Amino acid sequence: MSSPFDDTFTGADGSSPNPIIWTVVGTPTIQSNTLEIVNDDEYVVCKLTFTGDFNIQVDFATQSEPATNYWTADLLAYIDGTHYVGGRASYNSGKKFQSFYINGGSLAYDTATRTNTYGKLKLTRTGNSFSIYDADGAGGFSLLGTHTIGSAGNQVSIWIRCQHWGASPNITCRFDNFLINSGYTSRTNNCVSLSTCDVATEGEETPSGKDRFFLVF
Repeated sequence: MSSPFDDTFTGADGSSPNPIIWTVVGTPTIQSNTLEIVNDDEYVVCKLTFTGDFNIQVDFATQSEPATNYWTADLLAYIDGTHYVGGRASYNSGKKFQSFYINGGSLAYDTATRTNTYGKLKLTRTGNSFSIYDADGAGGFSLLGTHTIGSAGNQVSIWIRCQHWGASPNITCRFDNFLINSGYTSRTNNCVSLSTCDVATEGEETPSGKDRFFLVF
């Protein structure tokens, strides 16, 4: 494989996404030729390695989107528990797009309004500069923010995730057309779970008292 590369998540309903490309945590499955993630704390991690510049995007669509706080549909570039950056569609007192990022300090955000229940998310990297873009519905990409994260040459893992917390109901997220426009280098099995990635526990506290990953607004 080489970039450009496009995974259209084609397959029989209920089947797993391509195991050559994805590590699956939980029960994300193929539905209507999209990647469907319903339950919280379930996600997929791309097995392709990114150590240099890249340009990656994915389509998203929510199904019967609840107008309740809080949930997110994320595209994430992860270095380690204190160095990561991503873009998301979310609901927090209204439909939103957010970039979320941490560079060894505190988690921070850029926020824009969102109208539609579908669109695109894109991440680009040049050196250690990451840019996050959103596209609302069928519109073009808009820049959410650009931030310095880690160091040039850090290995990055790409995650796709759907999540909710608190009293918010489950949200069904579908993703399609995972497109690596540029930047793929090799395949890896690193960083495929919360334990091996040493993910930071920044976030909202659950009813059980355990902190959640990437849930701060």
